[in-house]
Amino acid sequence: MGNTPICSISAAGIERPTLGAILEYFVSGYQGIYGSDTYLGSDAQDGELLGLFSVAIDDVNAGIVSSYNAYSPTTAQGAGLSSIIKTNGMARKAPSYSTVTVAIVGVAYTPIPNGVITDEAGNDWALPASVTIPAAGVINVTATCTVAGAISVSVGATFSISLEAIGWQSATAVAAASLGLPVENDAQLRQRQSLSTGGPSMSTLAGIVGNILAISTVTSCQGYENDTDSPDANGIPGRAMAFVVAGGDAPSIARAIGASKSPGSNTYGTVGGTYVDPYGIGHAINWFAPTLVPIYPSIRIRALSGYTVDVGVQIQKAVSAYINGLGAGVSLLTNRLNVPANLNGAPASLKYEILSLAVARANAAASTADVSAKFTDLFTCTPDSVKITVALA
Repeated sequence: MGNTPICSISAAGIERPTLGAILEYFVSGYQGIYGSDTYLGSDAQDGELLGLFSVAIDDVNAGIVSSYNAYSPTTAQGAGLSSIIKTNGMARKAPSYSTVTVAIVGVAYTPIPNGVITDEAGNDWALPASVTIPAAGVINVTATCTVAGAISVSVGATFSISLEAIGWQSATAVAAASLGLPVENDAQLRQRQSLSTGGPSMSTLAGIVGNILAISTVTSCQGYENDTDSPDANGIPGRAMAFVVAGGDAPSIARAIGASKSPGSNTYGTVGGTYVDPYGIGHAINWFAPTLVPIYPSIRIRALSGYTVDVGVQIQKAVSAYINGLGAGVSLLTNRLNVPANLNGAPASLKYEILSLAVARANAAASTADVSAKFTDLFTCTPDSVKITVALA
């Protein structure tokens, strides 16, 4: 018999025996006791028993490998990854909910307890627990989506009233929604951890971006630096940095930038805050909030054997997730949408064929051309914004 088929750890890392090697170990030991002519095929009772033993040992080995991998942010998963990044002073970002300012119109002094409105996509938005329409007949309040994630609503969008109050007439968005985010997945968390630890050694700009992304309520950040003496193509002044930050709060963002930027360097943007250094001196810090740009893809497909409505929903979610993950200032290359539109090669992609793919920016006509982005533009797309047309056979 050979060595016991369990995991071993060396300078090269952890090594896990294969299921075949484990089964061979048990078969060799059994035949060493009862004779080499003992039949132990999978159709024999004793052979099946040895197979069960082998699978049990293989499962234990898998658990050992998972435990070993949990000690590195590169290989840890789920709860293990959430635990190990605490050594970097980080935490997995919890899901958040989109908010939008809406104008509530109705009869003066109408009380609205626990009001709920519904957008065109069918998502419910909760008003503050108690709202009373003033003498002017209109009041602006903040509504919070009941569904976690990046649920977008454009300026001027109208809502239907789900929980009505007599005298309440309408609800209209007076600004675009501030997008929430789903729970941070492992890939996103690993990327943020890498930026937070490696950024400062790569460049000051990368270090600041890592600091901003470490803020739990920040959903995305893009950094720019102009190291010339003249304004660049984005209009960023010479010797200045600019950051486009989605989410977060002003004090935290100002602190993340101010604590790491080089002394005397300038920051450029339309949103401002103050960083107070260790000597009690206040420094003006500026950055940009992204300009949310809705994107509306149109995909025409031919249904093949096995295609269902559920496959179409998967396509909508995949395309939406890709667009929402582009980041501020990143243009949309239309041809690259073919990858998520084909579900990244998943088995369900064999159930349809893409005939054409086009995208529209905001209210523009759909086109196959790429969609360019200004450096402050952040493309957004909900699954319902992805239009799928199934061609007739």
